[in-house]
Amino acid sequence: MTMGEAQLLDHLGQMIFLVEPETLHIVYVNRIAERTLGYSGEQLRAMTILDVECSLQDVFYWEEIRNGQLSGIETQEGMYLCGDGSMRPATKTVQVIETEGQCRLLVQAFPTSGIGTAAENLAYTMSQLRATLESTGNGILVLDWQGKVASMNRQFSGMWAIPEGLLLRQDDQSILEFVADQLVDADVWQQRMRIVVDENETKDLLHLKNGSVFECKSLPQYLDERIIGRVFAFNDLTERIRIEDDLIAARRRAEMANQAKAAFLAMMSHEIRTPMNGVMGMTTLMFDTPLSDEQRRYLDIIRSSSESLLTVINDVLDFSKIEAHKLTLESIDFSLPSLLEDFSDLMALRAAEKGIEYAWVMDRAVPDRVCGDPGRVRQILTNLVGNAIKFTEVGTISVRVSRQADRDEQIVLQIEVSDSGIGIAEEDLPKIFAPFEQADSSTTRRYGGTGLGLTITRQLIGLMGGDISVTSRLGDGTSFVFSLALRRAADRPATAESISPASEDEPSLARVLVVDDFDVSRQGLVERLWRCGYVADAVSNAEEALVALRRARDSTRPYRALIVDQSLPGNEGEQLGRQVATSGEYSDVILVLCVAAGFRGDAQRIRDAGFAAYVHKPARKAVLQECLKHFAHSSDMETPTQSQSADFSASLQRARRLLVVEDNAINMVVVRGLLGKLGFSNIDKARDGVEAVEAAQDGVYDLILMDCQMPHMDGYEATRQLRERAVATPIVAMTAHALSGERDKCLEAGMDDYLSKPLSLDQLKECLLRWLPE
Repeated sequence: MTMGEAQLLDHLGQMIFLVEPETLHIVYVNRIAERTLGYSGEQLRAMTILDVECSLQDVFYWEEIRNGQLSGIETQEGMYLCGDGSMRPATKTVQVIETEGQCRLLVQAFPTSGIGTAAENLAYTMSQLRATLESTGNGILVLDWQGKVASMNRQFSGMWAIPEGLLLRQDDQSILEFVADQLVDADVWQQRMRIVVDENETKDLLHLKNGSVFECKSLPQYLDERIIGRVFAFNDLTERIRIEDDLIAARRRAEMANQAKAAFLAMMSHEIRTPMNGVMGMTTLMFDTPLSDEQRRYLDIIRSSSESLLTVINDVLDFSKIEAHKLTLESIDFSLPSLLEDFSDLMALRAAEKGIEYAWVMDRAVPDRVCGDPGRVRQILTNLVGNAIKFTEVGTISVRVSRQADRDEQIVLQIEVSDSGIGIAEEDLPKIFAPFEQADSSTTRRYGGTGLGLTITRQLIGLMGGDISVTSRLGDGTSFVFSLALRRAADRPATAESISPASEDEPSLARVLVVDDFDVSRQGLVERLWRCGYVADAVSNAEEALVALRRARDSTRPYRALIVDQSLPGNEGEQLGRQVATSGEYSDVILVLCVAAGFRGDAQRIRDAGFAAYVHKPARKAVLQECLKHFAHSSDMETPTQSQSADFSASLQRARRLLVVEDNAINMVVVRGLLGKLGFSNIDKARDGVEAVEAAQDGVYDLILMDCQMPHMDGYEATRQLRERAVATPIVAMTAHALSGERDKCLEAGMDDYLSKPLSLDQLKECLLRWLPE
């Protein structure tokens, strides 16, 4: 627009606005508009036309323009918002024009006095009210103080399907009766119609005979402070209620399905584990009978097959429990090194059978005791290390435990399980955690397995606040790295067996040299010796060992023990022992040989090589303490305390009287046989809860082993009755149920402990040690 055109428009006697149709921004305004509305030109050009035009019909019109429905207005009454907050009426016209190659809307507005006849004002007000009523999404009905229909919108008449003829007759009473006839219960509606002049707000649900449901809210209508009528707003809730009912029904079906699944899991757990207890228990007992080599070989196959079957059963049940949200974690204090040692004893033996070396190391920053679920931690390690052994033919398997930054006062551990096995192709890595999947389907036939182990592992790690990742190359091994968030164990006072870890700067402590070519095994020995209270150094071969021995001999702190790996390349381990033993320079150095797990070699040959003892790899802390107790002969060195293993005394075995409650005859033989292997002979039996209560109510037993599922009276009820009769004898549950809530159920019934079938000898022994003190 040119300067001359702008000056011309400024002298017109009307307000001029030029509006951009897509954004509704004011791109030009003349001075008449500025003076009339009380804004500056800059203020108006920063506004949209909707910021100044504010009647309802203006809003509707400009929204259509913004949506692309370009049209003009010949003459229309409008309202303009002034800078001081007042409203200014005006008559306006709107034209669609093109200026400077762009489409614009030209608004010409003539301010009016705002003074019209009463009829015109009323008509204008009613027009505004009608537009308001029709624009709302609710059905609106307005009654006057006499209960007559003052107004209604089309939404209301449509919701109630009021015939057009009835509306044209304007018969208020007939309209209200037509509405009432559609209701299942019209009493509430009719009561609302009778009490129009009421200052209270109401809210009702109206159920129609056709199944629809309307929400009805009402408010009093005021003129000044006097109630002149009532406004009713109706909202159709039929679809929303239907959706809510469908969701409730779906939730109930899901809950019923979960209950059915939980019941099925409980039944399957019991029905499968009960015979498995008999198979595995009787196999254990038969090993103590006279057997030929052929019979022993058959029993080994039965035991191995039973353990494999139990692993499959446990995988399927665990996966089902997780899917049904029935798996919960325990929260107890436990020793992490002890868990790793017990676990490694079994895994090292399995690895040694294949000629694979297994080792583990735990960093010094990791605390000895933590709080969490040790059983599930062991299960995770078993799945990962078990797979490593399965898919590794030669080489090594290692477990590294380190500590990451604490998170919300939780100890975060990072555990890495690595192997030198067959590896996984890069394209197969994304699917290895999927249920029932293998990286290569042919591995199922060759190696066995359900394809659930890694799925369960990832889910358990997630429940413990961690995550897991994997790196691998086909033919070049695999490494799994996962984290666990565990709580701090409750502080416990130091005991006589506690040994402070060694300080590298403490001159009075004995030094030990470790020789091992496998870095994880080497580091693991050094760390365990440190936790025993020794200062240890490590080298990887015999040549480095001799150099280190000579240097230490010439210093003020020579080595007092040499721990050598037997599997050093070229039989260097035993050769190094002979060389050190026969040199005459290291007569005060104790030689210890580390041999593979399950080693049954020539002990005399090892002694002839100069070694005082040999230990199985990975060596336990207590075993290292036992071997190095010879340091006690030197008065200038601190000596670690020897670790004592817990066991039963003969007097304890003779004195204790036990009651076994079991309805299954085979399982009764198994339990009594396992107790016999532990040296207990004073054992009574009961076939159900009724016999148990009769036998135990006098409190003559030191311990009761109680089956849970029995006819006539189950173990839970028998325990409750014994507790009600003040029988304080410790009661240990024996159950084939493996669901996570079973332990809590037993404890709530009054039992003291819980054993899951199939029972193992070690599991039973640990339980008896807890409840049968000397």
